[in-house]
Order: sequence, then C-alpha cells, then structure tokens
Amino acid sequence: MLSNMPKIVSSPPSFSAGVVDCWSVVCARCAKRRSERRDIIAEVYETELKYGRDLRIVMEEFHRPMLVAGLLSSDQLAGIFLNAEELIQVGEECMSL
Repeated sequence: MLSNMPKIVSSPPSFSAGVVDCWSVVCARCAKRRSERRDIIAEVYETELKYGRDLRIVMEEFHRPMLVAGLLSSDQLAGIFLNAEELIQVGEECMSL
C-alpha cells in the first residue's frame, strides 16, 4: 500500500508523474495566508503614512498658530502636543526603511 503513495521531495519544483512536489503543495496551502499578510502589511504601512500626514497637519494648523499667537505658553503647548515631533520623526524613519 505504501508503494502507491506519492513521494514527497524537498528539491526545487518538479512535476514528474507520481511525485508530489512539496514546494508546490506548501505554496498552494499558504497562498491565501501570504496574500492576507501582504494585505495587512500594506494596510499598516498606509495607515502609518496617513497618521504621519495627519500629525504634521495638526502641528502646522494648530500648534504653530497657537505658538505664534501666544495663546498658550510653551509649557502648555508642550503638554498638549507631547512627543508630536518625535512621533513624526520616528514615523518618517520607519517609512524610509
């Protein structure tokens, strides 16, 4: 009965009769997962880009005008916009990898 079982090979793809290519089997089984992983990575990347863009807009449209107008002290602004510049910088560094 074992002689009728297909052979599993661990070499690069071959499609010989009676031989099951483990590379093809693994790829077929994992294709959906790989696709889902790619989609998730793309979504995380796009979300991070948008977050960085939005954070820069907040700094330009709110922080700078408040600073220039003197509506709040530097300490108050630092407390409100805590680590915003660092977040922008880290996001840009991550996106450049």
